[in-house]
Amino acid sequence: MSAGFVDVSHGPHDPRSVVTACNDTTLKPARELFRTGRLASAVRFLLRLEQPCSDFAPYHGLLGNILRQEGLSVRAAQEFYSAIDLEPHQSDYYLQLSEILVQNGAYGEARVILVRANREFSDQIWTYLMLADVYRRYGSFNEAHDLLEKAVERWPSSPATHVLLGNILAGAAKDSEALAEYRKALLLAPQLPQAYLFYGIELIKLNQTAKALAALDKCVTLDPKMPSAHYYLGTIYLKQGSLQQAIREFKTALRLNPSYALAYFEMGKAYQKLGDKTKGDAYMRTYGRLSIAEQMLSTRLGKSFSESLTKSRGSGFSGSP
Repeated sequence: MSAGFVDVSHGPHDPRSVVTACNDTTLKPARELFRTGRLASAVRFLLRLEQPCSDFAPYHGLLGNILRQEGLSVRAAQEFYSAIDLEPHQSDYYLQLSEILVQNGAYGEARVILVRANREFSDQIWTYLMLADVYRRYGSFNEAHDLLEKAVERWPSSPATHVLLGNILAGAAKDSEALAEYRKALLLAPQLPQAYLFYGIELIKLNQTAKALAALDKCVTLDPKMPSAHYYLGTIYLKQGSLQQAIREFKTALRLNPSYALAYFEMGKAYQKLGDKTKGDAYMRTYGRLSIAEQMLSTRLGKSFSESLTKSRGSGFSGSP
């Protein structure tokens, strides 16, 4: 028995022998186990309540939260689906499920849930932002744009909404409009590093190098652990011929994210320009391996998760994790 485990396997403490109706009090021991980080014990406790609590949405929501923390995403998603079926007017279940689906590349399932959430909870901004981002991933510019326009109208002081709308506009080559949205975000939140990042990227596209450099420097000042900011700074220095500065930024990006494929590519270019063909070619080969692996892994993980979720929903959740 693991340290701190609440023994509910026999006698009067076995919840199966004493619970006839499930309520918040019934779940209190599991919540305490979850709060104190004893996740496996919390799961074991809850699984023994599966029968009496099968029709109680908070039971499924709590189990889903714990399974998600354990890294059991498919099983966690199944629990949130069950919670939504039982209590369709609780927005947190939709949010948790949507986050799991997006994180695992199950964008089709996420779109279905988020459309429903946006309709059900039209007063909650996250439904607009997450759904718009899923539309963006599908290349559905018009749907994403229209949704974010509604969000901006309702929440004009939300910097995140302006940043995401800027990203949508930038992806549709509406550069001046994108810049305007990033500027609005920066006026509202002058300490938001993501706004400086995307603003800087857009300025690079428009060859406004000095302004891009200033924006990305500000981003790095606010959040020095953002690999993308270092990568884009490196691309500016590389274009300017400041090769050592470029290499320094690419190395920082790779230290923060060793799988950053594009950083290997640009690093390879920098070393080739320095005349170091051996290092340049080595970085280029790494880029080739990573870029192919990323594409295959992304496709495979999304498909695998969706298939596993479909099977799980068909057979139901049972057994120990």
